[in-house]
Amino acid sequence: MKIEQIDRTRILISLGEADLKNYSVTFESLSLSEEHSRQVLRELLHTASSRTGISFHNKRIVIEALKYEHGCLLLLTLSSRSGKKKRYRLRFHHSLYLFRFECAEHLLSCIAALYPLPRQNVSSSVFREGERYYLAISAGLEKIRKIAPIAGEFGDPQHCGAVDYAFLLEHTCPLVRKTAIETIGMPLAGQCRR
Repeated sequence: MKIEQIDRTRILISLGEADLKNYSVTFESLSLSEEHSRQVLRELLHTASSRTGISFHNKRIVIEALKYEHGCLLLLTLSSRSGKKKRYRLRFHHSLYLFRFECAEHLLSCIAALYPLPRQNVSSSVFREGERYYLAISAGLEKIRKIAPIAGEFGDPQHCGAVDYAFLLEHTCPLVRKTAIETIGMPLAGQCRR
């Protein structure tokens, strides 16, 4: 057995075939789920600690095992994490929804109906292809749950993935990018008040 201190947090233990036989383990049987393997690993940790001076007592350790032709290597790494668990927040990406309108009147009616809704973090674009119009809306799930039923009353929902949207950008005429509901909706709302 060879024990080598790589740095202040890592130790490499090389176990040959004879070492594995002395401990009555094989590479395949080394597992934390077996009591015998846990005992062997505790002995190896104690030996490594006494030879290098690195203390593993009450510390988190990552043990990586690598098989090689004449035995196995164990890399022991002291984890720098404290006992406190780290928490992560999931970030939900916006989804893209596309609605097709057969005429401008349906598109304008849809935008007039959507304009009063809160539009924070909502991106909307309008494209024209011949006599048809498309309204692309990018928003989080909460907003889409409110927007989609209203837009669906005036236009036909279309499948829209990244490739579909790229095709739309390339083969249609963009009329308003990113702020279509605000840009078109504001004058419509002003017309309705008069």
